[in-house]
Amino acid sequence: MRPNSNPVRSFFRVCLSACMLALLLAASHASAAEAEAKAAAPAAPAGATVVANYKTVFTQPPVNTPNRNCIDAPLLGNGDMLAAIGGSTDSIQFFINKNDLWDLGHMNSPMPLSRIVLTFPGFQDASYHVEQDLLTAVTTGRF
Repeated sequence: MRPNSNPVRSFFRVCLSACMLALLLAASHASAAEAEAKAAAPAAPAGATVVANYKTVFTQPPVNTPNRNCIDAPLLGNGDMLAAIGGSTDSIQFFINKNDLWDLGHMNSPMPLSRIVLTFPGFQDASYHVEQDLLTAVTTGRF
């Protein structure tokens, strides 16, 4: 804890971060269920056929996340909430933001609202493979 930090404020910040991550995960789960239901539909629009041919694959952990410019991390979100997946294989970090939260200082860039760190001892030498299916909006990580 920082010397001048308020424990109540810290507690609420952690609770808010956990709620935001839960909302993102619930939204992505709902999106996956909707995608499965749509996949069972009789005919797909022409655009879906094109998008179904593409996936984004990350084989190394991001090195420019967070960053005031362009980041190199897998992104999760629904247009209003955003999470960038950063960190390493043994310390995965979710940088959570609301799309209208910006630092209006000299850089005018998105400002992370919160960060959640998941630590996995023993995974420091694990391989890194994160894949984003653009049609179903599902992100899968294997380490």
